[in-house]
Amino acid sequence: MEFKIEHEWNSTPISHDPVTICLKPARGGLQMDVTAPFFDDPPAPPGAAGEPFHGLWDYEVVEAFFLNVEKEQYLEVELGPHGHHLVLLLSQRRNIWKACLPLSFEASTTEVTWRGSALLPWEYFPPSVDHFNAYAIHGSGSKRTYEALYPVPEKEVQAGQKPDFHRLELFKPFSFSVLMGEEWKEPGSSLWKMDHILRTIPENKANSHPEKELTYKITTTWDSKEVLHEPVTITFKPHLEGLLMEVTSLFFNDPPAPPGEPGEPFNGLWDYEVVESFFLNSKTTQYLEVELCPHGQHLVLLLSGVGNAFKKELPLEFETDITSNWGKWRGKALIPWAYFPPDVDMMNSYAIHGSGIGRVYESLYPIPPQEISQGQGPNFHRLEYFKAFNLKWIMGEEWEQPSSCLWESSP
Repeated sequence: MEFKIEHEWNSTPISHDPVTICLKPARGGLQMDVTAPFFDDPPAPPGAAGEPFHGLWDYEVVEAFFLNVEKEQYLEVELGPHGHHLVLLLSQRRNIWKACLPLSFEASTTEVTWRGSALLPWEYFPPSVDHFNAYAIHGSGSKRTYEALYPVPEKEVQAGQKPDFHRLELFKPFSFSVLMGEEWKEPGSSLWKMDHILRTIPENKANSHPEKELTYKITTTWDSKEVLHEPVTITFKPHLEGLLMEVTSLFFNDPPAPPGEPGEPFNGLWDYEVVESFFLNSKTTQYLEVELCPHGQHLVLLLSGVGNAFKKELPLEFETDITSNWGKWRGKALIPWAYFPPDVDMMNSYAIHGSGIGRVYESLYPIPPQEISQGQGPNFHRLEYFKAFNLKWIMGEEWEQPSSCLWESSP
C-alpha cells in the first residue's frame, strides 16, 4: 500500500516532491518505508539516533496514525530523518497512555532526500484498525509546514484555524486485509488489553471533588535509626483514573542506572536505587507494590500472601527528572485503580540506595528497636508493621474504590 502526501493540512497543494509512505507485510508486524525530501530544518533533535525522542513532532518528521474509530484507540508512529522515532498509544483523542515504545528503525539522508524503514510490531496496533491518516512536518518559525494525507477540506477551513493531527473524523477507511489477505486475523495485543482494563473502570462522581493530598517523609531506616540526610518525600494526590504518586528524593546515583530502558518495567529493580510504596488489604493479605527508580525504570507487583507475586511488570505511566534540581530527583507515577486490591486499609513506604556495605534500607514505618533480633536484616514484606491508610482520605468519603478484574484472578 503506497500513500503520497500531496497537500498541506488545509488542502493547499504542496510545492515539492511528495512524501511517500509504503506499508508492507513483515515478520512480526508491518514494515513502514518512508521516502521524503530532506529539508534539514529544524536541525536534528538532541537525542541519540535510534532511540525514542519525546517531542519529535517539533522537528522534521513523518507520522502515521492507525485508528479504531468505534473505540477511538489509535497508534501514532513518528519517524525522523536523523534516526529518531516516537511511538504513542492513545485512547480517546489526544489521550496518550503509553509513550516512547522501542522501535526497529533505520534512516539515511542525502543532500535532498531521506529514507527510513521501521518495523511496527502487531503488539502496538489497537484491535480492529479501520481508519488511517499520515502527516509530514518540516521548517522553522513562520516557515513551519504541516502536511496531511487526508487534509481538512478547503471549504471547511475557518479563519484562524490551526493544524490539528488528531482530527479523527478526517481519517479515511483502511484495512490490513489489503496487505495481509482476507483470511488474515490481526494478532491480539497484551498492551491494548491493559487499556481495556483501564477504560472499563467505572467513573465515580466523587473523583471530581477530591478532598486533599497526603505527604509522607521517610525519616528512619528499616531498624528505626534516624536517616542522615534530607528525607525522601512521597505525596499521594487524587486523579480520575488512579492515584498520583509523587516522589522527591536526594539523587545518590548509587548503584548506577539499571540496564533496562527508561519508562519500562525492570524486574529486580529493588537491587538498585529505588523508592517503593505498598498498599495492603490486611484482611486478605493482598497488596500492591510500586517501585520507582530515578533513572525512569519502574516495577509494579500484585501480591496475594506474603511475598507471593502473581502479577508483575505491569505497565505504568511514570516520568522522572534528575537534571533540573541538582542533587535531587523527582518522579511522578499514575497508579491505575485496577492495580489496587479491594479495600486497601494499610500502607508502608521504603527507600533504598547505596552499594555493598554502604547499602541503606529506609522505612516509613520501621521495625521498633525492641523487636529487632540478632542477625536480622531488612524485610519490606513484614506486613505487621504497616499502618492505617485509607484511599478515602484522599478521594473523599463518598468515593468508592472501583472493582478490578486483575484481582478477581488472584490466588
